[in-house]
Amino acid sequence: MVPERSASLSGVVVGETRVSDADAEGPDLLYRGFSVASLLQLRYEDVVGLLWDEEISTGIGDSIREEAVNAMQLTPGAVAWLASVPPRMNPTDLFLAGAAQTHVWTPHGSNPLSDRRTATRLIGFAIAMIGYGHRARRGLPHLDPRPDWSIAENLFYMSFGREPRVEQIAALQVALILYAEQSFNASTYAARIAASAGTDLATAVIAAAAVLKGHRHGGANREVIAMLRDVASASSVKGWVDEATEQSRKIMGFGHRVFRNGDPRFQAMRAQLTPLSHDDGESMLRTGDRLVEEVSRRRGLRPNIDLAAAIAFHLLGFDTESYTALFAASRIAGWTAHIVEARSDNRLITPTARYVGARGRALVHLGPDHLVNDAIRPSPER
Repeated sequence: MVPERSASLSGVVVGETRVSDADAEGPDLLYRGFSVASLLQLRYEDVVGLLWDEEISTGIGDSIREEAVNAMQLTPGAVAWLASVPPRMNPTDLFLAGAAQTHVWTPHGSNPLSDRRTATRLIGFAIAMIGYGHRARRGLPHLDPRPDWSIAENLFYMSFGREPRVEQIAALQVALILYAEQSFNASTYAARIAASAGTDLATAVIAAAAVLKGHRHGGANREVIAMLRDVASASSVKGWVDEATEQSRKIMGFGHRVFRNGDPRFQAMRAQLTPLSHDDGESMLRTGDRLVEEVSRRRGLRPNIDLAAAIAFHLLGFDTESYTALFAASRIAGWTAHIVEARSDNRLITPTARYVGARGRALVHLGPDHLVNDAIRPSPER
């Protein structure tokens, strides 16, 4: 019996996972049983280790950091390829194309050791592409990573060429951790489908990143900053929200398909913004806070992680071209945990569609002049 259809699969349970739980009622987000709020004092690499191994260990985090930083050091093949691409190429596209072109993963088949190395190197390569892209768009040379620095510190350094301040690295660590995983979603499910078909881990990650690139998924945070600038230029935030509501316009950074009672990640990210704000930053932060008040009043919607993260990325100095790539680099941790888990299920995901097209159509013979395949065209009479 075919179950009741759901075109978006919203609310449809399609599998089980031990990786994370997006608890809509809490609301809370659990990574391997830990509330994500309790993990924000850790390094991103420690949380990656938790998602992969179900345990927290600084030793595991250190090994992940070391391998990822090594992968940030671009190979001669990657350097040659980057020299051939447009300098303003989107960093998400750089990652998608570069991962395929330069074979940054270890092509030794699928086993836990090679998969782990592949996953770690993909994180490092994604970070390198963000830094490379940010600097290339400004005509600046690529920077090699600092071997003793954390993943987040190297992300900042390779983008801006300077050591981050304490509040900057704290905000970047929190953003990477909050974006690292969120149960089943469009990109994660794409990764699991690819894994269920038996493809290699890197290809499954590329499939997920391609889905994340879409503006309805990972591209949402890019649109937040443009919206905030539009709001700031209006005569009043209240007037802007009222007009948007009357015109039924979507307000980016609000509402969530799972966290109906509010995205628990928003407040955690918002707490990092005040120490970062300055001049233009203070103005944008005030606009964001007023927008939260007015959207709640007029639309009854609560802010999500994309609103706070977009402001954080702006205050840190990243351009909007980098936002989706930052999301993707962080989410590789969650994708790869799901890919490994999906493989253990050892079943191909095969959904069913309800056919709604025509039936019983008959082919009408149109004569030899309408046959496009010469192999079946009748020979002319001699």
